[in-house]
Amino acid sequence: MLRGRRRGNSRSGLAPGPAVLPELPLLLVTKWSTSRFIVALAVVLAAMVVPGASVGALSDPGGTFFDDDGNEHEAAIEAIAAAGITRGCSDVFDDLYCPDDLVTRGQMAAMLRRALELPADPSNWFDDDDDSIFEGDINALAAAGIAFGCDEAKYCPDAQLLRGEMAELLVRAFGYDDPGAGDFFADDDGHTFEASIDRLKEAGITRGCNPPDDSQFCPDRPLTRAEMATFFVRALGL
Repeated sequence: MLRGRRRGNSRSGLAPGPAVLPELPLLLVTKWSTSRFIVALAVVLAAMVVPGASVGALSDPGGTFFDDDGNEHEAAIEAIAAAGITRGCSDVFDDLYCPDDLVTRGQMAAMLRRALELPADPSNWFDDDDDSIFEGDINALAAAGIAFGCDEAKYCPDAQLLRGEMAELLVRAFGYDDPGAGDFFADDDGHTFEASIDRLKEAGITRGCNPPDDSQFCPDRPLTRAEMATFFVRALGL
């Protein structure tokens, strides 16, 4: 299994610290997906044509985010927002969560660091995150023995987080060590992260990926931001 390795000190003047930007990198309006931009534009235009209405009044249904209304993970999303684990997906509109977007490895590092309140680490553990807004979070996780690379020297902060990787990260972060009876799922036999998947299942953090049977875990499937919220809620007992 690949683990982060110390690769010298961080560059001078670049002291790592908590991520101060939302989880998604490159969130300028020009980088937005067309559908997300249209939603935001519609809210602004509606505020202009409805007398006395404001953008906040139209976009706030009573929770932190307006784009998770009716989502099956809405309660979990609001719970991790209240706990300070997520700050949304936009540095332009603070009421967007983007529940259907896929979680990246960098975003996961930021959320885990906030959840665990990990201190900064001055080391530069990976070669490929120097320009990432999540470098401080990644280094903090590596120092705590939680982060692992995508190969011997790289973390791949912009790569999609897979469900198997998520299982490994949560097991390391929260110390789940009981595999129970094992072999809970039919589709992870021989998988790199099978042992961690079993521990996650025994701890009650995962139920599978194919309800109602839940006979599969889908270890190589990417994870959505909404799904990640529910895993955090179960792990933290929120």
